[in-house]
Amino acid sequence: MALVFGLLKLSSTPFCVLDEVDAMLDERNVERFGTILRELSERTQFLVITHNRETIQAAEVLYGISLGRDNSSDVISLRLDQIEERIAA
Repeated sequence: MALVFGLLKLSSTPFCVLDEVDAMLDERNVERFGTILRELSERTQFLVITHNRETIQAAEVLYGISLGRDNSSDVISLRLDQIEERIAA
């Protein structure tokens, strides 16, 4: 990840897909990972596939896939900034 993040700092790309890259990180390094993602997200859009709660909390939008009633996939999305506005209201 250090190499990928270093390359993105030097030359950003429009988007980057990361699949379970935080699975083996301890709690402190997951925090660092989230901080770096927030920094780099100013120039690169990230699609992060994870089960880690700390990483999920760093997201702006969450997407989930669930099995629909007709056995097809349903996409669920949630913008975290809208949730904060609703809680404040």
